[in-house]
Amino acid sequence: MDPRFHVVTVLHPGGERLPILLDADRQPVAWINAYLIRRLQITRYEALEQLWLQRWQRIAFHCSRRGISIDELDRPLDFLNRKATRTRRINRV
Repeated sequence: MDPRFHVVTVLHPGGERLPILLDADRQPVAWINAYLIRRLQITRYEALEQLWLQRWQRIAFHCSRRGISIDELDRPLDFLNRKATRTRRINRV
């Protein structure tokens, strides 16, 4: 029995591998492929959101351990104490 649908993986120019559904004539099924690509994008954004949340929780944990408040993190840097404001001499090689 010949399969009615085929799934192939294509390489997107951005470097991402995408599954594409083909019918019996090896033509893409547009509506389901659009749905799959949209679902993959949503899943990727959900993963990035979860990663951001984990990093923020880690920052908040370390700040609370050191007694630093979030307001102190939002302050601008004190430019007088920064080492980057010193002029450096550049020697030619």
